[in-house]
Amino acid sequence: NIERETSIKDIDSLIDYMHKLTDDSTFERRFREFSTKSSPLAYYILSELEKSYVKGVVPVPHGLEQHVEHVMPKKPSRANNRSHEWGHVRNLPEYKEYVYKLGNLLILESSINQNVGNSIFDTKKQQYKKSSLHYPKQVAFEKNWDFTTIEERQKQMAKRAVQVWNYT
Repeated sequence: NIERETSIKDIDSLIDYMHKLTDDSTFERRFREFSTKSSPLAYYILSELEKSYVKGVVPVPHGLEQHVEHVMPKKPSRANNRSHEWGHVRNLPEYKEYVYKLGNLLILESSINQNVGNSIFDTKKQQYKKSSLHYPKQVAFEKNWDFTTIEERQKQMAKRAVQVWNYT
């Protein structure tokens, strides 16, 4: 019986119990390291973060209208005339790891996402500016996109996540 083992009597004791399982600093550290190949899970996390910023316009349920966008594409173009695209990161061993980090992901309207594809970052930025969501607009103002940018963005997202998933 979980109530007997943890002395959960009311919501306050449940919150206390949850904090003992994972304190905010541990949660934030783990969030900074998190990556996923699951689009529904990524969408849920990103939509909760989006909702914390955007008032009025919120992400719709995962589906045909909005998608999870990989800023650094899962599969950069292999065409000879595009082999330079993402050349600063595409051949590094860490590439496959960073593609699935939350810092590399955002929710994007499908109409915009269709124009983005696996384009170079400068092309993607122009499309991101058209979004009504917080994160695409924010990413549109980055100068470049690399592993350091992804780590920094995920660090900021982790700080926000502690507020979004706060038990108090």
